[in-house]
Amino acid sequence: MAVQTRREKTVNNRNRGVTTVTMEELGATSENAISAPSGTTIRNVRRSIADGRAVLTYDEVDATVGDAYTVSGTASQEPLATHPYFQKDGKWEVSEAEWKKWDKWQKEGTDISSLTLTSEGGVGFQSFIYLYLRGFTDYLQPRVSIRVTDANTTEPDLDDLGKIATPPKAPTLAGGANWLMTGCDGSEDADGNWEVTREFMSSGPGGWNTYIYGP
Repeated sequence: MAVQTRREKTVNNRNRGVTTVTMEELGATSENAISAPSGTTIRNVRRSIADGRAVLTYDEVDATVGDAYTVSGTASQEPLATHPYFQKDGKWEVSEAEWKKWDKWQKEGTDISSLTLTSEGGVGFQSFIYLYLRGFTDYLQPRVSIRVTDANTTEPDLDDLGKIATPPKAPTLAGGANWLMTGCDGSEDADGNWEVTREFMSSGPGGWNTYIYGP
């Protein structure tokens, strides 16, 4: 009968809790005399036999949601016209008619530097043109990225890739912002176990466009 002779708790290089278990059985005739437990958290099963003494060693990853979980912040460059100040209910809201006027100017190559600001639309549109003429064609949008690594028994499901999704333990975002699944990596070990890492990125205020990124 196999008995547990050693149990060691460590933290691996992904900052995940791992318990290494050693089982031994005397009078064995094969290195497969001891059956390894199954499940999503079992990793690195190792077997040996010498002089009738079979040894089984395996790692058990802590069974938690998101075995490894990292959050990072950054900023991405976005067109000035997408800034929340110029959107509906924003500080300097620009109307649909004014955006159509702006689009027409851009397509026709109109020299807007010769225009009189006070005669061109409301305060929001005038503010947009004022900034644009001073070189502010883009702005930096704060972003939050989340990476979640899980132990799995099957290959990763990629259905949510490139779509609006909610990562586990996601922090609350302000202004109606939400999350987009932007990446998924998976690796399979010799025992058929998978380790899957999913990456999510936050949107700006108002959320990702549901027409483009919806289910």
